[in-house]
Amino acid sequence: MLSGIGIGEAGAELLVDCGASSIFMDSTFQMWAPDYQFIGGTATTKIDPVGGTPDEDLYKSYRTGSAFQYALDVPDGVYDVTLHFVEFAAVAPGNRLMDISAEGVLVLDDLDIFAQVGADVAYQESFSATVSDGVLDLDFQAVAGNSIVSAIEARMQFAELEITPTLAHDFTFVDQGSTSVLNLMAENTGTTQIDVSSVDFNVNSGAGHELLLDMDGNVYMGDEESINLPATLSLAPGATAPLDITFQPTDHGSAQ
Repeated sequence: MLSGIGIGEAGAELLVDCGASSIFMDSTFQMWAPDYQFIGGTATTKIDPVGGTPDEDLYKSYRTGSAFQYALDVPDGVYDVTLHFVEFAAVAPGNRLMDISAEGVLVLDDLDIFAQVGADVAYQESFSATVSDGVLDLDFQAVAGNSIVSAIEARMQFAELEITPTLAHDFTFVDQGSTSVLNLMAENTGTTQIDVSSVDFNVNSGAGHELLLDMDGNVYMGDEESINLPATLSLAPGATAPLDITFQPTDHGSAQ
């Protein structure tokens, strides 16, 4: 018998419903894979109601034990990791304490879910982890009681610069002594900051000095030949910056 579970575009996201044996679709239509690639621990399910979330069933299944690990296959990169918890057993702070490490680094020390939100309430903790060996390693070690986790969410950080409009950027015909400006917009559609450190003017024909780039208030001018210029522009995720390109022809012909 052959079976498999698709978890979406490789590296874009990893959603694991710990302790579950079937796929779970949450209130935002995300698909969570059933528990896999764990070492140790026990899969458990509760029927208690869970507050603080529209996705109670995601929290009602979980993996628990004095010590267990996950070794999740992912592409190398930097990940935003969110662990989902709920406390079903503790009745006072200190009843359950656990240490959690990611990629061998302690990220949560003496985590006490009850002390944070009490019992039967959804709780999340997030941190960053860098994977360089194709495996996201998560280690759960009990300090008091047993360790526990209801779901694991890992999303790769990425930078993506989008220039709009995306159609061909053509100045068409411009008379000598006149100017034409293309007004473009740069947007960071990724999840991590973009730092632009240089600008290239690649001259195929004509003269590069006929082109000017105003990048968020900083102006850069081409030269007779192709040239690389140091530049400064930082865009946080979701941030935009205007890119105004001016063509000032000084000779007949074209600049490309």
